[in-house]
Amino acid sequence: MSSSPAALLLLFVFALDLKTERCSAARIGLFGSSGCYSHDVTMRAAGEVFRGHDVAWVQTFTFDFGVPAPTLPSNWHRMIVNQVSEDSTAALHYTKSIIWETVVPMDVRRLWDLRPQWAIFNILRTQHMACYATLRSANFTTFLQQHGNLDLAVVDYMLQECMVGTSALFNATVSVYFSNWPLSDGYVASFNIPWMPSTVAKTSSGLPTHMNFAERTANMVVQIFFLLSHSLQIAVVDVLHSWVGYESDILATESRQLLYATHSEFVIEMTRPISNQIKFFGCQRCLPSDPAKATRRSAEIQTDQLLTLPSSSSSSITTTPSSFTDVGGIDRHLLLRPFIVVTFGSISSVQTMGAHLLHDFMRAFGALNHTVFWQFDGVPPADQRIPENVHLISWLPLKELFGMMNFFAAFIVVSWG
Repeated sequence: MSSSPAALLLLFVFALDLKTERCSAARIGLFGSSGCYSHDVTMRAAGEVFRGHDVAWVQTFTFDFGVPAPTLPSNWHRMIVNQVSEDSTAALHYTKSIIWETVVPMDVRRLWDLRPQWAIFNILRTQHMACYATLRSANFTTFLQQHGNLDLAVVDYMLQECMVGTSALFNATVSVYFSNWPLSDGYVASFNIPWMPSTVAKTSSGLPTHMNFAERTANMVVQIFFLLSHSLQIAVVDVLHSWVGYESDILATESRQLLYATHSEFVIEMTRPISNQIKFFGCQRCLPSDPAKATRRSAEIQTDQLLTLPSSSSSSITTTPSSFTDVGGIDRHLLLRPFIVVTFGSISSVQTMGAHLLHDFMRAFGALNHTVFWQFDGVPPADQRIPENVHLISWLPLKELFGMMNFFAAFIVVSWG
């Protein structure tokens, strides 16, 4: 029998005696992201486990990432406010363009470069104002009256302080913070988890394990920046809620909630003391999903193995337009050989990648002896040659691909940092 974190989450909630002794359906609230497709798909998968229960979906759609929003079950109650504007589009485009040049939200090796801070400031500003507009709407007031007093609230919390405060208005018996991003150092204090000392590199800093004094100082600057940024957001959100007439205390709300984390968060994040607020429910799917038969087994990857790429791979280049595939259009025969998955995350855009960098990636991937599936938004430039073994997919079903027998390796770069 397959298992999912949401199913285990449901069992955990019922173990708290929310609805185990009652015949009526539990009232579940899902508070989605501001438009990030991968986050919404993960949240929808969590909600689909609660079949037979009363599920409400709340979302302020602030940013358009170019991917259609996932379809929600028809029996879910939904409150989706479209707040996409020229301002939010410009903020997202600016962030996408500098991701290839620097580290967002702070580049420790270029502390004088304030573009990452300006980018994250604009993202948060537009997001908070969109959330404020939602709080002021009459539709939200009606929805809150009809679907308040939840048994369980599941919140996509990362960079969503305003949504955290909004979810608290629904008076849920149990709240769980849910995210497929790594734990950020800016949140650990709120969750009552001790911070690591400055000798431990902070998330997204890119600093080495063994740091000199200058690097440790820069690491401390990043830590202070995360703390001040999160504290400022909390203050702003509390003020926004008060303007509408709601009482809000985000810091108190965060400190008493449960945090739900996926396996990837503990792989990426450094080891730290974990408090009883961190709940880890294991694998996404404990059984592989319909694995394809392998024509040959791939060799094990040694941790110290070096991959040497030839200086030129022009012999493997083709300009066939069939290299571009739509969502869900992966040919089954391509999965019969070992393959590599490449993705830069939902927020980064290959369309804003420089032509020289794009060419270097194409050449490097073309030199590999495996099929490469690259999650690629949009269409590559007409003059860009595509290697025969590289297939551009507008959206990759990573969970399914990772469970297949012929999955060889993954090249994943998180957009932020």
